[in-house]
Amino acid sequence: MSTGNAYGRKTTEFGGGIPVWRSVDPNGKWQGGGVIANLPAAGTVIAAGHPVEIDTAAHTAKLCNVFKVYEAIDASATALKITVLPGLPRLKAGNFIMVPPAASTGTGTAITVGTVTQGTAFDTITIVANSLGALAVDSLLVEAAATGGTKAQYAVPNALVYEDVYIETATTVATCAGVHTGTVYAERTPLMSTGIKAGLTTIKFDNSH
Repeated sequence: MSTGNAYGRKTTEFGGGIPVWRSVDPNGKWQGGGVIANLPAAGTVIAAGHPVEIDTAAHTAKLCNVFKVYEAIDASATALKITVLPGLPRLKAGNFIMVPPAASTGTGTAITVGTVTQGTAFDTITIVANSLGALAVDSLLVEAAATGGTKAQYAVPNALVYEDVYIETATTVATCAGVHTGTVYAERTPLMSTGIKAGLTTIKFDNSH
């Protein structure tokens, strides 16, 4: 068994290796964090500032994965392209995605991710026409808990990942610490919907550079 390595405290490779946290309140961090339930593929870096749902009693962490649409589609499209960038999650076959609800505790209509054709700038999946509606370029999708209508997000974030976590080859277990109270540079974090940010009531998003 291999475990994930945390590195680069208070910095992240996402956005050029610059600080993500402006400040963390003295008692604002769950240092023990939790074991990551939805472990990403080997070679992935879970970037500092990634939204996460941490259960301190169960010692588990569920990453809230948000994806960016690479190319606009209309309701008739049957192919969907998702942007590939360092620090962003990648689609995995068998997972579920949907348009983010207005609130992170809300629901939406989700589809199952089938075969993923990976590329350097974008990954592509086949979808049923109008299953996600029309999507503008750079619009967001979020990982869902199940497929079908009236489904919740896979994770309802209550913290942001404190430091980068690198998933090495053969990693089967990884943990992350989470910040529940602090101030983060908004433009340096991984993707988050408006609803996710609004639900993180004790995290302040600093829009300065």
